[in-house]
Amino acid sequence: MTYNINLGKMLARCARIYPERLAIIDENRRVTYRELNEEANRLAHNYMRLGLSKGDKIGFLLGNCAELVGAVFGALKMGGVVVILNWRWAPEELWRLVDHTEISFLVYGKEFSEKIDKIRPRVRNVKHYVICHGTGRDSISYESLLDGGSVEEPDVEVGADDVASITHTSGTTGFPKGAVWTHSSHLWGASLISAGADRRAEDTEIVGYSLNGTPFFRAYLVNVLVGSTAVFPVSFDILSLLRTVEKERAVFAWFAVPTWIRILEHPDLRSYNLECFRKAQIGGQIIPIELKRRIKKSFPELALFDMYGATEAGPISCLYPNEAFRGQGCVGIPCQIVEVRIVDEEGQDVPKNDIGEIVIAGPNMMRGYYKNEESTQKVLGTGWLHTGDLGKMDEDGYLYIVDRKVETIISGGFNVYPAEVEGALLEYEKIKDVAVIGIPDPLWGESVKAIIVPKPGEVLTSQEAIDFCRERLASYKKPRSVEILEELPRDASGKVLKRELRKKYAK
Repeated sequence: MTYNINLGKMLARCARIYPERLAIIDENRRVTYRELNEEANRLAHNYMRLGLSKGDKIGFLLGNCAELVGAVFGALKMGGVVVILNWRWAPEELWRLVDHTEISFLVYGKEFSEKIDKIRPRVRNVKHYVICHGTGRDSISYESLLDGGSVEEPDVEVGADDVASITHTSGTTGFPKGAVWTHSSHLWGASLISAGADRRAEDTEIVGYSLNGTPFFRAYLVNVLVGSTAVFPVSFDILSLLRTVEKERAVFAWFAVPTWIRILEHPDLRSYNLECFRKAQIGGQIIPIELKRRIKKSFPELALFDMYGATEAGPISCLYPNEAFRGQGCVGIPCQIVEVRIVDEEGQDVPKNDIGEIVIAGPNMMRGYYKNEESTQKVLGTGWLHTGDLGKMDEDGYLYIVDRKVETIISGGFNVYPAEVEGALLEYEKIKDVAVIGIPDPLWGESVKAIIVPKPGEVLTSQEAIDFCRERLASYKKPRSVEILEELPRDASGKVLKRELRKKYAK
């Protein structure tokens, strides 16, 4: 008999092994693995009762909470494809992505009712809306969706190679791309993270915490894999975070650089007993060695795991705690089962310590981009995933990140693609030309800067341009600063010389 492994079975496994262990702690609930699995099963049966079937896309616009976990695993158990929608997206972005991904069922929190009401008239495929923690117009309540559903496992054959989720990332063409992930690729990624960062069943972990409110989905899969307890902090502020770590005796957390900086600078840091906090994962950008030194000074016993990964591939390499200060840009040894090469423009391997593009292969990669064959071929056409990152590998097999081949801006751990921001700004009637670049930022790593050329005769202020982006882009994508010029520097072929702009405005 062939055993089809899938994400839903991982949750059922935890419910059998650790039925009374807490799976989730959030602001309102403390949920055991048994309760979580039963909730997911009820929802799976009622999804199908409403007409959903294997392969249907189910969208989720919720903050990090137990209901989000239950609703997502309910979808996975009946073979649905999970699409986590970023609550920071503006209504225009949300509408385009819901339509493009062909979502037919949408679960949302009452705090996002205004956004949902704005997109309803334009959405073509959504047949049912489910509201969590409240009531809404023409929406089913989450609580009523739990009524009458069976707690037995759904009788749906879900295989390892079936699609589990579509994760959106911004696109260099200006339209976000959806990375298609199977159950198997998710499980391989979670396995590599759990092994690389020493995740254990007995640990209580801070999950889904980010100053940008990162959706929980891929992070929480590691908890289900090992059977540990996830804590969702009440709010995204440092004081709440410190209180939560102390109260729940959290052992592990993943924080991006901006969060670490604010933790270290918080005046009340020494007021809390954080001896429980023994392991942490850091990533999202190149980590300055000086920041690592500051972290170790404040948390001497903390084991710091520096993990490098990509939206399309999950974990790629890990720098272990005993090697934290090996060198600037060092991100460790490639993870088990992940092959890493450094190649030149022709795809040929470069010598040790020479700089080239990082390409990878392994079972933890996406299948491709949803309804975007051109972009899929661009990054996967050679059989290797082209990360767009420039790096090198030393004689001992350690990987170093040097720069990015593409123009991606990484702000607070989030990818921002200049073409998307430029496209939004060019919709403004006063703007003739624009170039968007990333400039160094002490808190976010990089911040978004727009260099704008107004149309002849138009008077444009920096704040006016920023305000125009508010309704069109998520807040982390909109420019934090704007420069007004008469013209942009271009080469002989007419291409904007962004390298010159970055050099000019870097300071």
